[in-house]
Amino acid sequence: FFSALHLSMDSRKEDVAYLVKQSIPQIVNMLIGDLLAKKPGNPVRFLQEALERMAMTENMKFGGGSGPGANLDCCTTNPNNYKVIAKTAGGRLVEMTLPAGQGDVAHDHPTHYLYVVNGGRLKLSPPPGHTEGSAEVDMPAGAA
Repeated sequence: FFSALHLSMDSRKEDVAYLVKQSIPQIVNMLIGDLLAKKPGNPVRFLQEALERMAMTENMKFGGGSGPGANLDCCTTNPNNYKVIAKTAGGRLVEMTLPAGQGDVAHDHPTHYLYVVNGGRLKLSPPPGHTEGSAEVDMPAGAA
């Protein structure tokens, strides 16, 4: 969807640059993908609620980076892969499920701790603290 918008705005490159810097293409693509996957009876309300969930995450302290997905909550950008299991005064417990070979939309995480239930190898593109490149990390079961 956004690529069509991008093409129609080609003459206004500064506008497109602003949207890309703010991660708007990723947000729009994620919202439309989720809307089409779930096909809710009231799509406007569905989108309003999704945007409200995004707004709630603005108070979380993310890494503050500038790369792809910077300051975008993993649970909002990838609702099929990340689910909030519990909320506590100190944060939240998030379950990540990612089948082998499947990727997800670029995102960020607030300060967090990790416990691996079922291990595997994870490819990070870009790796934390970088705006390009990739790194593969072994994630053995039981690692924390």
